[in-house]
Amino acid sequence: APVVGLGVGSATASWAGPVLFDASLPYRRIVLLDQRGTGRSSPITKQTMEAQFPDLFLLDHPPDTTTKTMAATTTTADETLVQRVNDAVVKATDYMALFRADSIVKDAEYIRQALIQLPPLESTDNSQTEQRQQQQNPEQPKPWGFCLGQSFGGFCLMTYLSQVAHPPQICLFTGGIAPILEDVHSVYTRLWKRVLKRSHLYYEQYPGDVRLVKKICQRLLWRPVPLPSGG
Repeated sequence: APVVGLGVGSATASWAGPVLFDASLPYRRIVLLDQRGTGRSSPITKQTMEAQFPDLFLLDHPPDTTTKTMAATTTTADETLVQRVNDAVVKATDYMALFRADSIVKDAEYIRQALIQLPPLESTDNSQTEQRQQQQNPEQPKPWGFCLGQSFGGFCLMTYLSQVAHPPQICLFTGGIAPILEDVHSVYTRLWKRVLKRSHLYYEQYPGDVRLVKKICQRLLWRPVPLPSGG
């Protein structure tokens, strides 16, 4: 059965990649899925979103209202601007909904179905023909043999196990396990407290870094540094 990697990227993009390509494993057909929003599969960045939904970022650069003429029409202009942004937000949200884990799992299922198609029957031996006809029985489940979920791929793998009748036979999570029994707010509240505790432990061990970190924070507040993606 073929193998799929979700959130792995490539054989060398993360530490999880080499796991799939270990020579000791029996897998020979391995698919590293450039899932929706990544790689060559319609990546989502500020630039791509701005190109598709120009009005989405209008408030990033508000019009100049210093002149009397502009000031007199500020209210009307602001209302129009806000309405355009709101309309763009609705359209962008609908578009982004296509990149959720459930859609990514459906993509993986389409790929799996294409890979498991057996070649046409060629043997004249009746016993072999009957055996291959049984193998081609559409009622027989043919799931992925193995799936590795790395980072957000772990979220996708959890969706696989929740929504697909015949998920991968073996599922390996190497990060990215979504909360199941609790809401996201509770999980991130505990995470915040844990990060705060770890930060205090770090500063106790390296007190000289306190001043440096405060200096970096003040510098970023005074003049933010944009990320390569534009955020």
